[in-house]
Amino acid sequence: MTQSSKKVEVLLLPGFQELEFWYPVLRLREAGVGVSVVGRDDTQTVFSRLGYPVVAEQASDSGSGDLLIVPGVVGEPDAATRDQALSSIRAARARGALIAASGSSVALLAEAGVDTARAITAAGVDDMPAFMQTVLARTC
Repeated sequence: MTQSSKKVEVLLLPGFQELEFWYPVLRLREAGVGVSVVGRDDTQTVFSRLGYPVVAEQASDSGSGDLLIVPGVVGEPDAATRDQALSSIRAARARGALIAASGSSVALLAEAGVDTARAITAAGVDDMPAFMQTVLARTC
């Protein structure tokens, strides 16, 4: 397997949709892409919609990835979660990173100033295979 020089960050948000989070993380790591799980800080434990915990590997404000993936959350995110997502998306856009979002997070792209025609998006879990084909084609 060839190691990719691209760096991908997957944003960890409270109430994340499990398949929209794990599908990209596992597929990219399987393909040899460097993937970091980013949260508010590098010790933050975040719980999925079903209550499964994940600990962030790095703080989102230290972002340096070539691609930011923003999985959807279930339900309406609270103000802190929404602000965290918007801040991470804006920072990624400012550094020229490609942005991919799925599910409920797709709606945040325009608000963060992202040209949605240039982003990679998926409406939800049913679209994850096609979403990942595009993500892999752009990162490997």
